[in-house]
Amino acid sequence: MVYTIIDVGMEQSMCVLKLPQKLDFDALFDCISNNHLSSTDTNVIDFSAVEFADPTGIAPLAAVARKWLGDGLELTFQPPSPTTGAFKYLQRVDFFRKFHVFEDEKFRRHNPQGNFCPLQEIAYDSPTENIATKLAGALTGNNPTFIHARSELYNCLYESMNNIKDHARLGNVAGYSLVQNYKLDYNNKEYVFTTADAGRGISESLRDNSELKIDNETTALNLACQPSISGSPGIEEYYGYPRNMGEGLTNIDRVVKLAKGYFRLISGSAERIRREDKVECRSCQYPWQGTIVIVKLTMAGMQQYLNEPKAIQQEDEVRFD
Repeated sequence: MVYTIIDVGMEQSMCVLKLPQKLDFDALFDCISNNHLSSTDTNVIDFSAVEFADPTGIAPLAAVARKWLGDGLELTFQPPSPTTGAFKYLQRVDFFRKFHVFEDEKFRRHNPQGNFCPLQEIAYDSPTENIATKLAGALTGNNPTFIHARSELYNCLYESMNNIKDHARLGNVAGYSLVQNYKLDYNNKEYVFTTADAGRGISESLRDNSELKIDNETTALNLACQPSISGSPGIEEYYGYPRNMGEGLTNIDRVVKLAKGYFRLISGSAERIRREDKVECRSCQYPWQGTIVIVKLTMAGMQQYLNEPKAIQQEDEVRFD
């Protein structure tokens, strides 16, 4: 595996993947789908045009770059201008550290204070409990109103990451998670969470269960959001309980519905999108080998969710009846 800093003006055979100005999921994979990497030449991931990057682009890029390296491709990295906010942000969230490049930082690190959680690597031996705690803390921030939501968000994240560990069959290749919140106005924030892996995908993992009928990848995504479907009861956590009850995606879907948020699940050639009460399943414009979870919640929506215990109780009664 090769990690180097390069000058793209060097005279050598190379393929350049020039990343978009705004690095989010759709722009990233529009870029990837229109460019082909080389198995024999040097491949340059060129950040020079990037002015803004968010979790929906950063986590998938980390996952696919790790897969390319695992497949034996040679990657080099061309950074944004060191004076830009994008370069400093990618350093601050530890993207470059994961690939051991551009680690000389010209700023002083400080406590994220609930504003973000740096890029977390999810491998088979990753301490999922610690990662889920960090991510849930970033999602709830320092807002005391959200303390009651932290435990539930922790459970959502914990089981979702165990889906990667138990089902993706990544080997030495990792998945990645990142959380960031953005100020919408004086009284409201948006919390963005993304997890991405380049494993075998949801439909393939569900086919391990011979009792499930998987007609297509859209069916697989809908099934994965049902209770207990993606559980791994034979794998126990240190307390002796199953570490993956198959409730992660189910609970994310429920919380997003009640908090009037956004949940996008992408795997293979299909995607399932929840916007508040509405769910849409469709072919994905940018097929992804693996699984991506994108969640967006607002402070106002979470407060509404926490103020509706009857709705939460009714949802629980339906799930556990």
